[in-house]
Order: sequence, then C-alpha cells, then structure tokens
Amino acid sequence: MQALALQQILVEAPPLEVARGGGVAERVRALAQRLSLGAGAGAAGEDAFDAVLEAALAGGMASWVGDWAATVCSSDAGLGSEDPLETRLLSADALGGFCGRAAAALADRLQALAAPGAAPADDAEGELARISANLEALLQITGNVVAEGGSRTDLASLLYRLRLMHQSAQALAYCLACGIDPAAGPRDHPSRAVWERAVEGRRAAAPSGRLFLDDLLAAGPAPGTVARAAGSPAKAGRATRSAAAAAAAVPAAGAGYPWGSPAAAVEALFTADSGAGAAPADEAARRARLAALFYFLADGGWTGDDGGGPITARGFAGAFHLSPGLVAQWQAQQLLDRAAGGAGSADAALARACDLLLGCANAATPFRLVEALAAAGQPAAALAVQRARGTAGGGAGLHEARVLLAARLECGLLHEAHAGLGAHCSQLASQRDRASHLEALMAQLLEWCGARDDARRQAGGSATRPPGNPGGWLQQVAQLPLSSDEERFLAGWIEARAAAGAADGDLLSLYLLQRGRALEALAAYARWRDSPAAAAAASNPAAAARAAQLKALMSAAAASLPPCLRGAALAGSGDGGARRLTSGLAAEAAAGVQPTQLLAPRGAEPPAFLSPVVPPAPTAAPSGPDGAAATEPAGMEGATAAGDALQEMAVDAASDPQAAAAAAALPVPPPGGLLFGVPAAPSGSLFGALSAAGPAASAGGSAPLAGAASIVSDAEFRQQLLGLPASSQGAAGGRARPATRSTKRQRH
Repeated sequence: MQALALQQILVEAPPLEVARGGGVAERVRALAQRLSLGAGAGAAGEDAFDAVLEAALAGGMASWVGDWAATVCSSDAGLGSEDPLETRLLSADALGGFCGRAAAALADRLQALAAPGAAPADDAEGELARISANLEALLQITGNVVAEGGSRTDLASLLYRLRLMHQSAQALAYCLACGIDPAAGPRDHPSRAVWERAVEGRRAAAPSGRLFLDDLLAAGPAPGTVARAAGSPAKAGRATRSAAAAAAAVPAAGAGYPWGSPAAAVEALFTADSGAGAAPADEAARRARLAALFYFLADGGWTGDDGGGPITARGFAGAFHLSPGLVAQWQAQQLLDRAAGGAGSADAALARACDLLLGCANAATPFRLVEALAAAGQPAAALAVQRARGTAGGGAGLHEARVLLAARLECGLLHEAHAGLGAHCSQLASQRDRASHLEALMAQLLEWCGARDDARRQAGGSATRPPGNPGGWLQQVAQLPLSSDEERFLAGWIEARAAAGAADGDLLSLYLLQRGRALEALAAYARWRDSPAAAAAASNPAAAARAAQLKALMSAAAASLPPCLRGAALAGSGDGGARRLTSGLAAEAAAGVQPTQLLAPRGAEPPAFLSPVVPPAPTAAPSGPDGAAATEPAGMEGATAAGDALQEMAVDAASDPQAAAAAAALPVPPPGGLLFGVPAAPSGSLFGALSAAGPAASAGGSAPLAGAASIVSDAEFRQQLLGLPASSQGAAGGRARPATRSTKRQRH
C-alpha cells in the first residue's frame, strides 16, 4: 500500500477511537485488514497489533504510535477490559514489547548495512535515513512508555540500546556523506598490523607511558550516576548504572584499537555489548564515543583541515551538534600522540597541535594538554593554554603545580614562577600540606636555578643567563620577595650547597646583606668561611676574586655595626670554638679604615643600626686644604652606616618642616664625620654600588686586599661577579661616585 493511503487510513482511525469500548482486538484486526498487512481476522491479536504499529512506523506515521502510548497507555485514559488479551493491548507492556522487537529488527538492518560488500553508497544513505527515522520514533515511544510506568524490566536498557543504535546510524551516515566507504581500510597505514605497531611505539615513547587515546577510551560518566529517559517527568523510573558497567562503557569497546575500518569502529564504540543493556548512553558517554571515533578517523588519515582528508573538525562538530573547540581539542590530542611517537611528521604534528590549542583552549580544557605541551618542549604554548584555562583550571595538586613551575622557569619567568608557587601553597587548607608543597616546589625552583648556574660556569659563562640579570639565576632568586618559610628553606639549601663545595655557597651572606641584616649576614659569612666551598674558592682564580670582594663587603658591613655589637661571636665556629663575627675583617683592623661604599638595602626593611657610632679619641691628620690643621677621628668606619633614611631626611629638611624636625631629632654625627648616601644598586646586581668602583676601589676603600686589583680586571670583575658592563670610570681605574644626592656635612 502506498504511504499516502496508509496515512489516510490511520488518520481516520485515531488510537483512542480504536481502543475505546469493548472489542479492541477485533478493531485492531480490522485495521490490519484495511492496511493490507496480511494479518486478517484469523491472526492473533498481538500479531495484528505489531503489524499495525510496524506499518505506521514504515509509512511515516510514527506519531500514530506515539499517540497510542500517550492516550491509550496513559493512566488517565481509564480504559480497561475483562478480556486478558484486550487488557494487555491496552497496557504499556504490549507497546514496550513491540519496541523491543522493532529495535532488534533495526539492529539487524544496521549491521547488514555496515558489513563488507553492502549496498551501493546511494542506497546505503537512503536506508540509513529510514533506519534513523525509525530509531528516533522508537526512542520517543519508549520514553513515553517508561514515563507511564511500564512494568517490563528491560525498558530502561532498551532505551539505552536505542540511543546507541541511533548514534551508530548517525556516525555511519556521516561517513557516507563525507564519501568514506565504511568498510575501507586506513589511508595513512598500509595495514592494520602496521597501524598497531605504530600505536604501541607511541605508547612506549610517551613520557608517562599513556596516550591521549587511552584517556579517550577510558572516558565515560562517573559510576553510579542516574540516567533518565528523555522527556520523562520526575515520577518516571530511574535506572542506576553500576560502577562496572560505567567503567567498561568505552574501554571494553576500545580494547581492539585500531579497528580495521570505520564500520568496525562504529560497531565497537556504539553497538558492542549493547544487548547486555548496561551500556551508558547519556550525553557524557556520547561525547566520549564521538571523541574516540574522531581520534580513529584522524589517526587513520580521514581528517585534514588542509584538504588532506574529507573530514574536518568543524564539519564533525556541526554534524553531531558539538562545540568546534571541543573537537579541535580532540584533534590536538591525536596530533600530540603522533608527535610523541617521533615519526617523520612529529614536528609538523606538534606545531599543528600548538596552533589548534592556542585557538580553542578554555576553562574546560584538560590539564593533561598543558602537561603534554610542556613535556614536548613547548613551555610557552603550555603556559598560554594554562592562562586560557583560567583560575578554574589551575594547579590544585602538587603535580600540576610542579609542571607549571617547570614551564615558567623554562620560559625564564622566574618571578611568575615564584608567584605561582606562593599562590598554590596559599590555597591549601592544611598546614602540613602547605609545608610539604612549599618544600617540594622551592627545592625544584632552586635546583633548576642552581643547575643552570653550574652549567654556565662549566661552559665558561656562555650558557643562558636570566633575562635582565646577567649575574646568575640564584642571584635573581635572592632578590625575590621571599616569605619567612621560603627564606628558611633558601638558607638551608644554600648552606647545604656550601657544605657540598658549590661555588655559590656564599649567597646567603649577600641575601641577608641586601636586606640590611648585617649581623645575620656576618654570621652566615662566618659559617661559609668554615665550609668546603670557601676552601675550594682558594684554588680557583674567579672564585678567589669573588671571595675577595665578598670579604670587602663583609668588612663594610662589620664597620657599620655599633661598637657594642662588634664583639658578637658565632658559637662553635672554626677550630677554636666561638669566634668573633668580625674576625679577619676590616672592622678589627687598624684604626682609620673607613669603607667608602655600602651595599644598598633591598626590600621593605630599613638598614640596620642607623645610629652614629661614638668614635675613639681623634688622632693627628694632615692639614686641610686651607692650611689649617685638621683632625681625622680614628674608627670612623661606622659613620657610613647612616644609609638611605638619613640621606633622604637630610635632603628633604629644607623644603619640608616635618622632615626638618625629624632630622633635627637625629643624633649628631661625631666631629669630622662624613655621612655618605647609600647609592641605589645597579639593576640586577646583588653587590650594590661597590661594583661600580671595581676591585681596586674595594681594596682601597674598605681594607687592604692583597692583590685584589691583580686578580681580575675591572671588566672581568663585573662580568664574573656582577654581570654588569664596565663603566668608563671603572675601566679607567677611577673611583665611581655614588649617583645619589649628596648628604655630606662640611668639616669643622
């Protein structure tokens, strides 16, 4: 019978009219006769019922079957009969049984269509369209039956099975629409065996031994989630998937990857084990299956945004109503797996993956992509993807924090790496976790910087230095605004390096001196002098020059201490037990030694011990410029410890009454004393203005350093110790004056 005539007959016999009153079975048989279905008066009532419903589906009248479920099977219809057959026909169970039998028939048709040697492509497309339409109708009908509380126990699993079959039909239809033979082999591999070896090679070469393919095949809804039938109200029955079924949803299907053809992939992903009735078919599982399918098509050579394949990420997303960015991420995952294998096209695959991710990364992008880019030697791209992920995607676990720290360090972003370290630790609730994470991350940061500095020294200074600070990575770490816990770890780490004989074991003294903590710096210096690192420095010319300059700095720091603190001792230091911190420094040398330069303090802490030093009795000195006798007090080495605070107050006193009052309240320096302003440290230097004068000035200004000027030249001194270009004054052997406002007081 033609479809138009069938539709006219069914329109004239609505379901509620057929079912109302007695004799439902007879009216169904009569309707089957009118439709010429071969189920006449002698046919069983349920057979005639199935024939009518099947004809309605085939003739494009699925709405008639849906009306039967919504009106006849509804509990509000109030239909009933004393005849057991009629009671069954009026119940939802009869309609549910029909849906199950119809689904089995459609599954056979779908499987035959995807088999090798199937019908030509044009016939296959038409058949797939009809199958898809029938599956859509059965999905709606089964959902209504479940909503009406059908007592059949297999209705929920039938609904899942229908969804999988519908997705399978859509996938096959898409392949045919793109001109892909579902039974064809891969385009990029000679055979499936070669393809399998390539996949195993990638897995063996992957940093973690796990490919993105493994993640896609293992993806699926969380165990124990509840699935509802589409359109069902709250009173509908719920089917809870077991943990085993959810875990086996995709991995069981993907155990045989790579599949031999697109049809085999569709069967494995969408129809394998569907008869068990436990395969999840919600949106999360659908996306997991589509991701595995797209990966397979890309891996087999059927995709290509450059025209190399018939399938594109954007076209795939449009066909299955997905986000183009999501499909682009799937393509990037396949490219990263291919790049991990190290094949001939690995570099091109990695570059293409970076381009894709930079254009599609968002808050939902998995961190695994950031990790893969960093492991592939693309830290800049990894950080760009992480920034696109935003705060919602970042570093909750120690592993993620370590990956991001390494990527930032590889990009030379030391300050950002330190800030990320602190932000990660601050978000941890447990004090124990904060301490353990801080220790692990600080150790990673310091080990990385120490290794780079060691490599630079071994390479003769030709290795990479930190941007903006040619002095070294660890010197730049010492300029970071460290917290108390970070400083404590840094101190222990540096002292451990000194005990191991590392060349930068003296960094702790410089770190403390930068912050105006002269007494602590002297104590650290005393410990360093007893370490193997100090002994090793004597045999290395560059290290010896550095040690000489460090001694000059410590002499200046010791000279800035008040007399009452110059006798401080370090318990157990050296062979003789307790030893004065100023032992061997200019502060306990001959009277009259006066440092002309001080290290500029850094950070928020003011310079320590700003009060003037009470000098001993003056001694005779040469005549002044005016011919009058002048006296130069001995022991004036502490006068220069006034620092920036005194300097600024002295300069501003003339214009600011409050500053003038504050300056007047300061202790008056001793007669004949000079207050030198503390100059600003050159950019990127830990040694302050002392570096501007070179080793000769240090020797003449702080303490007699035997051979200091002959150890290295001024230019070499700056290059080796400070990483600064030689100034014209320093190169000429002159003294560099502090580039600050003068706070000299005239001699009286």
